[in-house]
Amino acid sequence: MHENINIWANKWLVSFNPKKTEALLFSLRKNTDSIELKFNDQIIKNVSTHKHLGITFSSDGKWSFHIDNIIKSVSKMISSMHKLKYLVNRSTLNKIYTIYIRPHFEYACEVWDGCTSEDSDKLERLQLQAARIVTGLPTYTSKRHLYFETGWETLKERRRKRKLNQFYKIYN
Repeated sequence: MHENINIWANKWLVSFNPKKTEALLFSLRKNTDSIELKFNDQIIKNVSTHKHLGITFSSDGKWSFHIDNIIKSVSKMISSMHKLKYLVNRSTLNKIYTIYIRPHFEYACEVWDGCTSEDSDKLERLQLQAARIVTGLPTYTSKRHLYFETGWETLKERRRKRKLNQFYKIYN
């Protein structure tokens, strides 16, 4: 098969670097024998996760690793936003969230929205943490009230609308 890739690459003047190439085998089985793949007579490294265009794919087909990456990056930004809450007004905090933080929650969500409810809830809790910073409301404030105060939708609802929009574009 690697000969076919080489023939195709030569025909279209594309070069591949076998040292930077990784193999990811998708399977629901826990113990899968790794397949030895060669490319230009070099063995391709087998991996259990691979980040491609900002999306982390996992060999088990689950999105927990990707969601954890989102949580790590967003948590740092929300921490910075928390430090700013006494220096800037509510409108500015809201803009910081919607412009700089929310896009991290939504990047390629049409692809990974099949995540578990547990993972979805983790993301929602982070958004609620940001909403508390923006509004200045205490931790015991209800979700419904936080969403009313900010005018935000749940991340789950935003993902649903983005998927519907994407399907509409594909269909039309």
